[in-house]
Amino acid sequence: MSRRAATAVPPVAVAAAAGAIQLAISRRARPTPGSLAAATPLAATAAWLLGDALVRFRRARTTVDPLDPAEASTLVILGANRVSRNPMYLGMAAALLGHALARRSPVALAPVAGFVAVLTAGQIAAEEEALGARFGESYARYRAQVPRWVDVRSLRVVAAAVRPVKIR
Repeated sequence: MSRRAATAVPPVAVAAAAGAIQLAISRRARPTPGSLAAATPLAATAAWLLGDALVRFRRARTTVDPLDPAEASTLVILGANRVSRNPMYLGMAAALLGHALARRSPVALAPVAGFVAVLTAGQIAAEEEALGARFGESYARYRAQVPRWVDVRSLRVVAAAVRPVKIR
């Protein structure tokens, strides 16, 4: 399979399909005030990841089109891209996770896992290949420092960003 074929469906369409599947399989699970409150931090995190990455890509004047990752003109490594190499996709996954939490539906977690698996195997593999070819050693260093999705390195970046300032 060619890499172009692996990226034929936009990730936002995959996320929308996963969300529709969540609704279909958890139709009886209705959000409550408590579940909505529990999902709010995930929704806020999703919005920040997506928004920050989009703004930084636009400022760098590089493509946000996932269907042709070889068109990237700049390697964006700041902001949300310090937390994850794929902050837009992580944001979509966080929104799906928040939706499952809000609906109080363990079965609604399956589409989240499916979304992550589909993107990892197809879209992200194609992007990593294209970015490696385009940016070489710079991308290799970035890959070594920042996780594909999220791990303890991500938590360290977030902790450092919210560390209290000492006033003297």
